Amino acid sequence: MQTTKVELWQIAGDSPAAYEEYLVPGFFKPWAEKLVHHSSPAPGSTILDVACGTGIVARTAASKLGSDARVTGLDLNQQMLNKASEMAEKEGLKINWQQGDAGELPYEENRFDNLFCQQAMQFFPEPEQVMKEMQRVLKSGGKLALNILRSIQHNPAYRILADELEEHAGETAGTMMRSPFPDWGQNTIHNMVAEAGFEDIQI
Repeated sequence: MQTTKVELWQIAGDSPAAYEEYLVPGFFKPWAEKLVHHSSPAPGSTILDVACGTGIVARTAASKLGSDARVTGLDLNQQMLNKASEMAEKEGLKINWQQGDAGELPYEENRFDNLFCQQAMQFFPEPEQVMKEMQRVLKSGGKLALNILRSIQHNPAYRILADELEEHAGETAGTMMRSPFPDWGQNTIHNMVAEAGFEDIQI
């Protein structure tokens, strides 16, 4: 049975703590700040962070808007959510954490003002279905903000690392390192978003 990209990147054990300590400060936090800034959620907004991991986007939005916002973080991985809850409590943030599948969001239609999804679209087995689900739960006039890495050809240091890993650690290691970098151009992303029913698309 072939291992999927999603399974390769599922994190267990003490890994959520390492993810939060080593990856969030230098990589995911600056991206989260830009994502929230560009989306500019209004005070009192209902916000969903899809595939939130340890919740840095949800935490950034909650910190920016204060107690006025109603922020939810959703992820398939309960251990990541446990770490997200721990971090939010340390930071004095009130966020609802929920385990769930992005391909079948456990919310009614027209629920949220703002949706965020940072560095997760490329890992979903059916990204088109996830996009349709996000469109379903977003209010009319609401905003979706995505953050997706460009292909590995635009990230040469990681391409070298992936090649070396494949040579010395095996094909699975090389595949894992390449999987965050989807071979999607702007047209692919634009079409995926448009076909889900979104309008006024900016890349």
